[in-house]
Amino acid sequence: MRLNLTNPLMVLTVSSALTLIAACAPPPATNTGQSVDKLLSSPPPTLVMVRNQQAADMKVYVVAGSAEHRLGLVSAASTVTFRLPGVILTPADVRLLAVPLGAGESHATDLVTVNAGNYMVFTIGQTQAMSNLVWRR
Repeated sequence: MRLNLTNPLMVLTVSSALTLIAACAPPPATNTGQSVDKLLSSPPPTLVMVRNQQAADMKVYVVAGSAEHRLGLVSAASTVTFRLPGVILTPADVRLLAVPLGAGESHATDLVTVNAGNYMVFTIGQTQAMSNLVWRR
């Protein structure tokens, strides 16, 4: 099929179609090498799985030094996984603390040293003696 480009209406139609195609095209690629390098060099996250075996909802904190950082809430008889906050630079000596929303006993772990990429499992048992922490590299 040949286009008759001497017809002004045909020229207007073709130029409008080309403009529309150009407007819908994705933007040109930019140099993202720097952001990819930054992403590849960032340490893997440290994850904390909290298993709440209590009948009460628990607020969970990570304590580094004298600073408490709230990880979040774990409902009764449920499990939630959190990321260690970025303000805690690893390796770090931390303790996990679970505080019930209502009355009840708080549960805390011993002080442990965690590194980037570690995976911790904090089980909040029915009593402090039944609570435990396991971490993997």
